[in-house]
Amino acid sequence: MSEHSANPREQILHALKMQGALQCREIAEAIGSSLSAVRPHLDRLAAERLVRVQVVRGRPGRPRHQFELTSAGHARFPQGYGEFAKDFVEAALAFGGPDLLKRILTHHEDKQYQRFAPRLSGLDFHARVQELRQIMDECGFMPRVDRTEAGYVLSAHHCPIWDVAATCRAGCDSELRLIRRLVEAEVTPLEVGPREGCACTYAIQERSALPQASPVTT
Repeated sequence: MSEHSANPREQILHALKMQGALQCREIAEAIGSSLSAVRPHLDRLAAERLVRVQVVRGRPGRPRHQFELTSAGHARFPQGYGEFAKDFVEAALAFGGPDLLKRILTHHEDKQYQRFAPRLSGLDFHARVQELRQIMDECGFMPRVDRTEAGYVLSAHHCPIWDVAATCRAGCDSELRLIRRLVEAEVTPLEVGPREGCACTYAIQERSALPQASPVTT
């Protein structure tokens, strides 16, 4: 993405990447534009989840609104993580086999669980699903949650581990385990795995709402 691009959207993303969180006025100054011209672009970038708004309080007067890149916004810039991760997985399989790869993924899964689990602690089922959606959004999955009669359908419209998933299924399996641990519910994969233009989808149902087996009588 070029700093001197004539595309105002790209200029805004570049300014936020280079300078971090900025107010609308600061963005306008950074790209040499006006507030009225910048605001519609920021609204669209926020709707596309490339930019998020933060409310900053602490000073006298009205709260300040700052804009910053989301994980998806950062991903718009060139990165070598995907290729590195793919090579790492291939090396793990070559030198240690599936068992070594499973241990590595389990270690990563446990660290992610320890990082995010406190945010879901004490929440009811519906709030856990919404917090899971927020966590996945922050991690770049571009998720969507739809209510169903049985519970929810969670769709991930971007895969940050695409290169790993295209190499082996173990990465997808690890993500599914992490989702189940975090949401503490019955999670059934509907569509999972790297497919161009398709989202990974999961049905999420509260465990207490699952049909109970009839007692066996003698």
